[in-house]
Amino acid sequence: MQAWHPQSTDFEHTTPPANQIAYAESRGLGIRLWTPKYYAFQVYSREKVEEKLRYMHMNPVRAGLVAKATDWKWSSARWYERRQSVGVPISWVD
Repeated sequence: MQAWHPQSTDFEHTTPPANQIAYAESRGLGIRLWTPKYYAFQVYSREKVEEKLRYMHMNPVRAGLVAKATDWKWSSARWYERRQSVGVPISWVD
């Protein structure tokens, strides 16, 4: 596994995204749209919460999956923008 990881990282950095998708599909691996890497971050203000929400809501747009964040089926953007139900209860925490 340890020897595989550097090779897979090199593959991701040197292979065009379209080829990565074709490779993954040909092997039944599915398609990963966003990196699984993350880091802990203290959300310390309402402004920071709104910044992070905007970032998350725009991910499908940046990935070219939808034209508007509110078009993404699983996005809470519709609730925040129009108070339209998205299938799960959402409330703003002050």
